[in-house]
Amino acid sequence: MVTKIGDKFGRLTVLAAAPSAPNYLKRWRCRCDCGGEAVVLQGALRNGQTASCGCLQRERTAVAAKQANMQHGESSNSLGKVTPEYRAWSGMIQRCHSPRHRSYKHYGARGIRVCDSWRRSYPNFLRDVGRRPSSSHSLDRIKNELGYEPGNVRWATDTQQNNNTRRNLRITARGETKTLAEWATKLGVPYYRLHSRLELGWAAEDIVGRNKTKAIKGKPIGR
Repeated sequence: MVTKIGDKFGRLTVLAAAPSAPNYLKRWRCRCDCGGEAVVLQGALRNGQTASCGCLQRERTAVAAKQANMQHGESSNSLGKVTPEYRAWSGMIQRCHSPRHRSYKHYGARGIRVCDSWRRSYPNFLRDVGRRPSSSHSLDRIKNELGYEPGNVRWATDTQQNNNTRRNLRITARGETKTLAEWATKLGVPYYRLHSRLELGWAAEDIVGRNKTKAIKGKPIGR
């Protein structure tokens, strides 16, 4: 099947060819039924992985949130507050399934997904994961190559998360080899700052540099 201008895939209509991705995969500029535009990989169009500019997922998320709130009432209360568990569930879905979310490139774009049971139902998520033990705990995937699913998600403290296999990667810089947690302690900077640099693909010397503000182009470090 040859993709051509005018073809319709879901809500997207092909307008013109777009510059190829870095790996030379073909991309197309498309207009969505909602009026928005998006540049989409040809393979994602054909296999149905991308069917809109992002509006379809936002609509589904909104419907899921509305249905969830009708069932459990945790997305807001009389004071307009959201429970931490619901906030974690919503954020998990957004970063994995909403291309416009600022963290999507670190999750959804890497193939990290939320299992169907949790994506459809907040009560299912709460049943499997339970309540957050304390304000020091946040969601953590035990095996970083896997998605958010029963058996691979826990409430963990920063210390526990720092011992995660992927995050325990050793970085050699300034003539020393240390884990990210050890570098954070040595430099006196928050662990998450170094981890963010790692996820962005910064070079080792720049990951441990205090005053670096620009990401370095190239293949991300780590797995």
